[in-house]
Amino acid sequence: MGRGVGSKVVTAMDKPLQESGCTFCGSCLDVCPVNALVEADRSRKGREWEYDRVPSVCLLCGNACDIAVSTKDDMIVKINSYGEEGSAERYICAYGRFGFDCLLADTRLTSPMKKQDGKLVEISWEEAIDIASKELKKAGSNAGFVATGSITNEDAYAIKKFATDIVKTKNYDTTVSLYGDKETLLSASPNMDSVDMIVVVDLNPDQWKRVLPALDALVRKAANGGAKLVTINANETGLGSVADVELIGSETELLKSFIKAAIDKGVTAPPDLASAVSNAAVSEDIEKAATLFAAAKYPVIFTSPAMYTATVNVGLLKGSVVSVPVESNAKGVLLMGLTTEGKTYKEMVNGATSLLYVIGEIPVKSAPKVDFLIVQTTHLTDLAKQADLVLPAAAFLEDDGSIVDYLGNLKFICQAIEPPGSAKANTDILADLAKAMGAEIAEVSDDELDNLTKYEFKCKVSPFEKKAGFDVKVDEMIEMLNSSVLNGTRLFWLKNVEKAAV
Repeated sequence: MGRGVGSKVVTAMDKPLQESGCTFCGSCLDVCPVNALVEADRSRKGREWEYDRVPSVCLLCGNACDIAVSTKDDMIVKINSYGEEGSAERYICAYGRFGFDCLLADTRLTSPMKKQDGKLVEISWEEAIDIASKELKKAGSNAGFVATGSITNEDAYAIKKFATDIVKTKNYDTTVSLYGDKETLLSASPNMDSVDMIVVVDLNPDQWKRVLPALDALVRKAANGGAKLVTINANETGLGSVADVELIGSETELLKSFIKAAIDKGVTAPPDLASAVSNAAVSEDIEKAATLFAAAKYPVIFTSPAMYTATVNVGLLKGSVVSVPVESNAKGVLLMGLTTEGKTYKEMVNGATSLLYVIGEIPVKSAPKVDFLIVQTTHLTDLAKQADLVLPAAAFLEDDGSIVDYLGNLKFICQAIEPPGSAKANTDILADLAKAMGAEIAEVSDDELDNLTKYEFKCKVSPFEKKAGFDVKVDEMIEMLNSSVLNGTRLFWLKNVEKAAV
């Protein structure tokens, strides 16, 4: 604002940040051409040319954004977005940019602990491995393993191999089962830079509330660039306010009417699909949306997992349908086969096994009634405080690995810093346990990883129904899965400031 020596950096209309519409994402730091905007805590942390930069991926939500991690003296100094210049996917939110100081939080785990006289006390890794291996042998097929959907492909592979080949149990599952499965999550891999129309079904991404914020930014950027936008939802959404057409009502009925109108405008459809929607009512708004769809060359439809099978019917006309998960590696976890053949996630966290082995920060605060609880995670969570044995794990910025993001891309996570104390990578902990139990876990091969992106997506006419059992509240689940990040960093300040402004 202003000119010459009187110019200054301000928010829109020079309002306080809380009133300016700012999402606190820090994207201004990435685009500022003269380095006038820098992180407030960068003072005395070195110059740009002194930093080592590592490309990686943020694992805090289902968008799995590309990031660049800058380090100095084995400390993370800052994180920036790392998508290709000009790409629709070049964006990270406040969580991904500023949440890394959770690695230094007071709740960070740095050594194994066991429950003794009602309290957790630190022990050596040798004792921890000995306790865990004996308890796992005792439980055998009645042991259960649960993990988050933000673990790496390598972690998922190791967990399944350890459970099936060494512990001899079929009870292994992840939080992914709370909102999707193979049928509802494994979808197409579109080229987002070629999209000329976007349809958003049963989703409410929001940069301000940091609910799948990168998806919100991607859709808005595409719309600003000329792509047409249609939203289909039971309620009003933030994206609806910028959409060319906002359709509100029963998502399944609206999809039927949308397809019916598109067919009437000459879009080719399978005969059985045309028959299924022949009696659908078409309103003026649906007519307008179908006109945009009929004219589009490359539409992409984003949908919730619960609505995916119904939304696939739109993809049978033209374009690609993408199911958007809550967690970063939901698709990779499913492709690695970490889906239960025995007890489900919900059954296990409610005490269906004699021993429960938890990996990662799951959305559970009260310990299930089991004979023995092992929690392997990065921070002393509410659940970890109630465990019989706690194993300190490396965070995703402290380990290598790979994931499959929501667009179906294989992405690689690179270790930026060393884990603190004696914390270890998930795969290393499982390898040590396997050795103590007289076996080894083979590592996932490069060919197996490459094959994750070669999954064949078979589209067929499906019933127009919302799949039951997958109706999680995305905002609440993301917050619970990242409780240690949000409450152990400067993001805790941000959360309180935003609440005060409401």
